[in-house]
Amino acid sequence: MEEVSWSGLKAEYNGETLDLASAANRQWVREYGWTYDPPSGSYKLVDASRSGAERTMRPWRGYWMKALVGCDLLIPPPSRSRSPGLEIQSMELQTEDSGDAPGWEVRLAARLGSLVDDQNVFGTAPSDIRIESPACFDEYVDLYFTDEENGLYAYDLRSSVSAGDSWVFRVMTDQVDGLIELTWSGLESVPADTVLRLVDECEEFSAVLRPGECYSFPASEAVGGRQFRIVVSAK
Repeated sequence: MEEVSWSGLKAEYNGETLDLASAANRQWVREYGWTYDPPSGSYKLVDASRSGAERTMRPWRGYWMKALVGCDLLIPPPSRSRSPGLEIQSMELQTEDSGDAPGWEVRLAARLGSLVDDQNVFGTAPSDIRIESPACFDEYVDLYFTDEENGLYAYDLRSSVSAGDSWVFRVMTDQVDGLIELTWSGLESVPADTVLRLVDECEEFSAVLRPGECYSFPASEAVGGRQFRIVVSAK
């Protein structure tokens, strides 16, 4: 069996068939999906165009995708005319070289033993982008961004930020033993005149995010959810 390109998926609703981008614009489905990656023990984003996301559906893998109406997802047969590996590589290179996605991104990860959630990104982009988090496993550590409407987002990118703005995120788990470790990467993409500060609202603790550092706390304190903020300030 061969891989299927995510860009070839379509949605059918009330007798009308649209590609995923068009169906997402019509509020039928989300344009992206998630798949579990056994080697990393975490979900991976699947999207036709976003840099760093997987581009294909692989055999014997499960996928999570959100439908907003009672529609059907149409999966095309695998194409043998092109190597899936080459297709993924060319699409990623095109995205990275396009130069039409200015901004900065920082990735947050929560780890508790073998449990990990490392698909969480905040930062800036030409337009606001929010990608909803997938469902949790039976045993989990979960990190998600949220807002006044109690949304759960893995990606929260904004068209502009200024000093005093912040991202609110929560960490949750169903485990009571061990330490949860928060780590971050991508700080090199943040403008030199911008400082990001981690605030633990439970401990009234704050610290500037610096490369290679981390923050840990007991898992038992996140069973009901532990809330943090990333606060923007100027140097």
